[in-house]
Amino acid sequence: MEEQFLFHRVHDALDIESPAGAYERLRAALAREPVTPRGWPALQTRWTKMGFRFTAGVALVALAVAISSAILAIHSASDNAPAAPPAAMPAAPRGGPVPAQLDGAWREGTDSPAVLILSGTDFALSGNGLAGVGKVDVNGSEIDFYNGTGCGIPLPGGIGKYRWTMSAGVLTFTPLNSDPCPRGPNLADPKGWQWLG
Repeated sequence: MEEQFLFHRVHDALDIESPAGAYERLRAALAREPVTPRGWPALQTRWTKMGFRFTAGVALVALAVAISSAILAIHSASDNAPAAPPAAMPAAPRGGPVPAQLDGAWREGTDSPAVLILSGTDFALSGNGLAGVGKVDVNGSEIDFYNGTGCGIPLPGGIGKYRWTMSAGVLTFTPLNSDPCPRGPNLADPKGWQWLG
């Protein structure tokens, strides 16, 4: 029940409506593939059910903290953003908000604590030493990340251009330029990004 509360809290914090049945699909997907511990042959250990449950619980708490940090970063950045006259703002990349299939939270690879949240024209990236929010524009299969707080390069610089593809539920970003910001290695991870909801 606590997971469902957290799931709905994330969507409420982002001011987005979760798709119908999204929580149930997430629970079914997580329950569908059982996790089996694997060890090195030289260090064979037996996992007790309680030990595995404890480790899984710690991982869920870490994931919840990463998602909460990203949400707080998005809201504090938007609350603390200095107001500038429209004429002083450099032109942003041309595009629109993220399409429905990209909207939501994504986890890097299968064992990384990094979480990427895409919503409208905003993104938040947290984990693996990264914490930041910024803007995103989508034009067809191209997605541009810019104005990232973890980057510090204002427009017209600091733009990371990627081609996004979706295959078997995995989101992959292929660089179209050399991203000048530290988010580049995480976004271009060949393992891709798994949808969290």
